Amino acid sequence: MTTHNQASFCTATLNTAKGPVDWLLPARSIAVAQTVTVPDYCTLEFHDFIWLELEGFYDGDYGYTFVFNYKGHEWHLDQNHFGFSYLYERYINHINQHERERNENYS
Repeated sequence: MTTHNQASFCTATLNTAKGPVDWLLPARSIAVAQTVTVPDYCTLEFHDFIWLELEGFYDGDYGYTFVFNYKGHEWHLDQNHFGFSYLYERYINHINQHERERNENYS
C-alpha cells in the first residue's frame, strides 16, 4: 500500500457581505470541490487545483486533524471540514503508523 505525502486541493474565495474569505477545499477533482455547500447570500469563486504536502496531523477535539501550509497560512482540517473523508483515506497509512507507534509506547 502506498503512503501519500501530498493531497489535492481546490483553492477558492467565498464572497460574503463581510468580505472575501479564502477557502482551501480538499478534493480529488475540481468537480468534487464544486459540490461544496455555499452559505446563503454568498458566492464561491474557484481558482486553482493544487497539490500540498502534509505538514503533520494530530488527534484533535474532532478526531484527526490534518495540517497543511498554503501561502503562509497554516490550515488545520478536521472532520468538520469539507473533504475530510478524502484526507482520511489518503493518509490512512500515516494514521495506522501513528497508532502502531502509540500502542508500542503504551506496551
